[in-house]
Amino acid sequence: MYAKGVLRGRSVEVGSAQFSSAKGPEMKLNTFAGWVGYGLALLAVTAMGLFLVAVGSGYDALAVLAGSVCVVAIAGAMGLVGGVVKHDHRLHRTTPRLL
Repeated sequence: MYAKGVLRGRSVEVGSAQFSSAKGPEMKLNTFAGWVGYGLALLAVTAMGLFLVAVGSGYDALAVLAGSVCVVAIAGAMGLVGGVVKHDHRLHRTTPRLL
């Protein structure tokens, strides 16, 4: 009883002691996207706080800078995570947890 099959694009041999692990290049990409997305979200929250303090204190130039950083961080996080999810769907994978 030795059978071969394909599971999510990976060859799996049934009856042998060797199975392929679930972690492959796609999991590395998802882990990278997850950590960078969380980092950009943290940067966006910090920049939003700096924006509110700068506006309240009357520092217009710093308010514009902090607001711009906040918007770019949010757009970058959404683009990165959304792009990875779209890539997974295009390859007919289930959308994984990012971390």
